[in-house]
Amino acid sequence: MRKTAVVLGGLILGLVLCAGSAFAADKFAYVDLSRTFSEYSKTKGYDKTLSDKERSIPMSVIKKVADLKAFQDKLSLT
Repeated sequence: MRKTAVVLGGLILGLVLCAGSAFAADKFAYVDLSRTFSEYSKTKGYDKTLSDKERSIPMSVIKKVADLKAFQDKLSLT
């Protein structure tokens, strides 16, 4: 009698565990990595830094071109 109860209890426990894992297998989730990456605070900080550098580059190019033209003018005068 005791042996039968232990086997029956083990069988019921096994079925409960199998049924629980079967229901858990149907749960799926996904992560939108592009949204996660774009909303990350460090990404926003780096984007701001890059946009600041992007704005400063044309100004430095214009200054260098002006300096180069000034040097060319000095060379053509002598």
